[in-house]
Amino acid sequence: MDEEIFETAKAICACESGDEALLRRLCTASAQEIRCGLRGGIAPEDCEGAFICASAWLAAAALTEARLGGAEELSSLRAGDVTIAVKGAARSERAAALRRSARQLMAPYTEGGGFFFCAVKG
Repeated sequence: MDEEIFETAKAICACESGDEALLRRLCTASAQEIRCGLRGGIAPEDCEGAFICASAWLAAAALTEARLGGAEELSSLRAGDVTIAVKGAARSERAAALRRSARQLMAPYTEGGGFFFCAVKG
C-alpha cells in the first residue's frame, strides 16, 4: 500500500526527481497520521481506496507547502488603481483544499467522523 500512496502523491503534485525522497517520507508520515485516527476495529485495508487517496493528498499538500518555503513571493504591484498579486497563494490554497478533501474522505472511518465540537464559555 505504501508504494501506491507514493505513486498517487507523485502524480498529484508533479513530483520532480529531487523531491522523491522527501515525498516518500511525507507519504509515510501521512499514512501514519491517518492510521492513528482510524476508529477502533477499522484497519487501513478496510478502507484501502480512501486510505491511499487521503494519505497521498496529505503528502502532496505537505510537499506543496514545503516548495513554498513558508513564504509567498510578490509577483506584481501596481500603484495606479492599486493592484497587488501574490505568487504562491494559489499553491497554499491548493494545499488546504487537498487537506480538506483528505479529511472529508476519511471522515466515515475516523474517530468523530471528522467533526470537532468545542464548548465556548459565554
